[in-house]
Amino acid sequence: MFFKRESRSSYLYLMAKPPVVLAGTMAALPRARDYDAARLHMTLARLGPARDLPSAVLPWLTGMLGRIEIPSFRVVFDRIAEGERVVALTGTETMRGAVRAQRSLMRTLSAKGVPAFGPDPFQPHVTIRYRADGLGTEAIDPISWRVEEFMLVESVSGEGRHVEHGRWPLHRPAPAFSASE
Repeated sequence: MFFKRESRSSYLYLMAKPPVVLAGTMAALPRARDYDAARLHMTLARLGPARDLPSAVLPWLTGMLGRIEIPSFRVVFDRIAEGERVVALTGTETMRGAVRAQRSLMRTLSAKGVPAFGPDPFQPHVTIRYRADGLGTEAIDPISWRVEEFMLVESVSGEGRHVEHGRWPLHRPAPAFSASE
């Protein structure tokens, strides 16, 4: 068994983080007030409570994650949307590459016996505020990047702190050639 009874203090997540410059742009949005740019991320999967993890599992997990082959993908966030308890950057277009990558990751974790949780269907987003602000949804200038790596992060609840346990590259898809080439 990977995880014992749930601990509310620390969870492991698989995340993709924006480049530093874009994280600064996101954190500077008026609706992201008081948000630390270094913690901005797109969650790909939640694995479970970190502090209840048997000691041998984390090295095994990081080794297994380093062997996963998932293609890199582009994300485009062009609106701010208010949810019931959060404000997040979202996209008006379906980010098919992100959805395929997350599904592939979830299938791989399941095949290896790793309990992982993620929204179904997966909707790429970056939370910029952990409370609703009453302003609804609005369009913004697009914020876009190619996600080229993912990481295993322990999020320490109540401390606003992320502890990185590993980072792995995603694989660049081969260029597409037309039939005439």
